[in-house]
Amino acid sequence: MTVDELVTYVFGDTPSSLASLCTGWMSESRQFKRFVETYRDKLRKKVRTARGEPALLDLEAEVATAFRLVQEHRFGVTWEPLAADSGRGPDFAVDVTPRLHFYVEVTRPRLRLGATRHPAGTDGGSDAASVQLATAICAKLTQLPPGAINVLVLAGTDSRIADIAQVMKDLKRRAERQDEAFFTHRGFASARIFTTTSYRLSAILLPDGGLWLNPEARRPLPVSIASGLQG
Repeated sequence: MTVDELVTYVFGDTPSSLASLCTGWMSESRQFKRFVETYRDKLRKKVRTARGEPALLDLEAEVATAFRLVQEHRFGVTWEPLAADSGRGPDFAVDVTPRLHFYVEVTRPRLRLGATRHPAGTDGGSDAASVQLATAICAKLTQLPPGAINVLVLAGTDSRIADIAQVMKDLKRRAERQDEAFFTHRGFASARIFTTTSYRLSAILLPDGGLWLNPEARRPLPVSIASGLQG
């Protein structure tokens, strides 16, 4: 199929920002065109079931991540590899070699306009932006497969590595203080369960290519994968 045929098949005749982006990305990248061709039915369904601007922006973030991943020639990218088994899993599986693979989950934090932010290096655990970012990260941890290398992509945010490091430090402090209400409100049975689940997270990737590495990850992110994600 040509680029125009794929765009028409997936998006119909209604113009949209995602259709325009996909047109440009497919024209620029043969790898991405192959990805869209492979998953055209899945993408078409997602486009038709996305309701409202937030859902469309979430889908745009997911597709933009696919574009980013397939640019690395070593990466073989599968979309929603575990969905048929569990119904809720990471967005992508990426094969690097027959013995090395990792998973990628994408989130677009809902950071309210006007939310305050403390300077990097200060205790930001109680300010609005930090709590919203912590909530977004917590919401995705259980979708990361245990025993695997897992990368969380934060889309649509101007957060910096220092911000992520501070948020993760604040979460660790809350868990150590056994702030049960904070974690049960975010879907964990206890602070202890949050702590054990957080070990699944290998790294957090930011839109600018910044990469926060989890020093307590059960499966740390190999340098070879980090270079591919940041390239």
